[in-house]
Amino acid sequence: SGRKNMIINGAMQVAQRATSVTGYTAGGYYTCDRWFHDKDGSTGTFTMTQEADAPDGFKNSLKVNCTTAGSSGAYNAIQTRLESQDTAHLAYGTSSAKAITLSFWVKVSQTGNQQMNLIHHADAGSRQISFIYTINQANTWEKKTVTFAGDTTRVGDDDNTNGFYLEWFLSSYSGRTGSSVLTSWGSYTNTARFEGATISIGDSTSDTWQITGVQLEVGSTATDFEYRSYGEELALCQRYYSRSTTLTGLNGAAIFHAFSTTEAWGGLQFPVTMRTTPTI
Repeated sequence: SGRKNMIINGAMQVAQRATSVTGYTAGGYYTCDRWFHDKDGSTGTFTMTQEADAPDGFKNSLKVNCTTAGSSGAYNAIQTRLESQDTAHLAYGTSSAKAITLSFWVKVSQTGNQQMNLIHHADAGSRQISFIYTINQANTWEKKTVTFAGDTTRVGDDDNTNGFYLEWFLSSYSGRTGSSVLTSWGSYTNTARFEGATISIGDSTSDTWQITGVQLEVGSTATDFEYRSYGEELALCQRYYSRSTTLTGLNGAAIFHAFSTTEAWGGLQFPVTMRTTPTI
């Protein structure tokens, strides 16, 4: 029946950039491919790692650990993003809009409520729906599941731009609270992205947060996680980021022609077609 999991690298297998990055304050892709830490600089200093710690059936997880507590700033969230054209089969903006079910495993150093947001971006305007999930036991893997109704209002774009943002909000000190939590589809609202949370990851250097086994599928039922081989998952990730070979150990090289003392011309072959024109 084809691939069912819309999430790339949901089992945190692929980490082309690094398996550990310490002491960062700005947002970025740091370890596990396709997983972005979206944050203000003042929401704390963090270490991100690809961990060999996961619930049964998985080998890896993504972990963030606060190393310097935050005191201000609007946003601190872990995100993964889907291209618009990869959500076209959901028929959003029509009466046939399909329900989708999200499941994931999470491990948190605190108990309480956290908020996850699904943001549907489109040229005609963005939409939002949210899920409040409860951490019942600290430092313990727990599986969470939610079904989102199809959005009958907004037609998605059919291109390679951002279609879905799935974000797990960790903390906010301003600008992301003050509105009611959108448990049904509504207009994108910044002040509703952290409104339902009682846990704030980044207030203390004892704060940690981990995730793995993320699956987003069509339908109203969470099914078993779809495992993909490392090679297939790597190829999906390389559409967005590809690490070139180096001369270290003569693992590989590209041939360039020295045009001047400051410029060289040459060719580099990408392993798969990239989403858009890449930057170095």
